[in-house]
Amino acid sequence: MSTTVLELARDGRLDLESLITHTLSAEDAPAAFEMLDTSPEAALQVVLDYRPAVS
Repeated sequence: MSTTVLELARDGRLDLESLITHTLSAEDAPAAFEMLDTSPEAALQVVLDYRPAVS
């Protein structure tokens, strides 16, 4: 029987959150892509956060 990555993550046996090195607001997407283009070694996984900014 084969276990998929999604099953492992769902069961808590695979920690995907530790792979996220940067979380940026969606407004900062151009800066995120610039970083990935110019210094790809600086990030393992970049997540863009689309939630509204809290003021």
